[in-house]
Amino acid sequence: GLGVADRALGLHLLEHRFHQDEALYATFARYIASGPGHGVLLSHMLVDKPPLPFYIDGLSVAALGPSEFALRLPTFLASLVSLALVYAIGRRLFGPMAGLAAVWVMALSPFAIQFSITVFVDPLLTTWLLLAIWFLVRGRSGWGAAALALAWATKQTALLFVPLALLLGLASLPRPVQPRAAARFLTRTAAL
Repeated sequence: GLGVADRALGLHLLEHRFHQDEALYATFARYIASGPGHGVLLSHMLVDKPPLPFYIDGLSVAALGPSEFALRLPTFLASLVSLALVYAIGRRLFGPMAGLAAVWVMALSPFAIQFSITVFVDPLLTTWLLLAIWFLVRGRSGWGAAALALAWATKQTALLFVPLALLLGLASLPRPVQPRAAARFLTRTAAL
């Protein structure tokens, strides 16, 4: 059987019924999970978001069955990964205490708490953006660009965060920042 913590997590993930948009996203995921010929491309539906989050949820439904728990689990796991990424970014840029402060602020954020157990795409978007920033501040521009592409495949508003990700990547370059190094970093990231 399930342990006490597992039961508590399961109950928390199922505490609230779906919002209308969540129900729509769940429908997309269930069509995708139903397999080829049944809606994998969602060509018969009006979809206003990029497809990646629906395919992630569809994979969860295919693995765990069509349930609210299966649909909310990917977002919950992405939210946990986001916490680790916030700590790693803060630590990399400003030291361990800044990383701890940043992760506490995010962990206690009402937005992060409320959205972490939904089928909305925003927590997945946040995770991809944080992953991109983490790669960029570590000088991994190719992986950072790939994570930015995944963010864009999750929600179109990811493009608004590209300048911030690039600025944080530039801020992490060795001091003093040489114009050639900055240009090379920006060119490599944009080329990918």
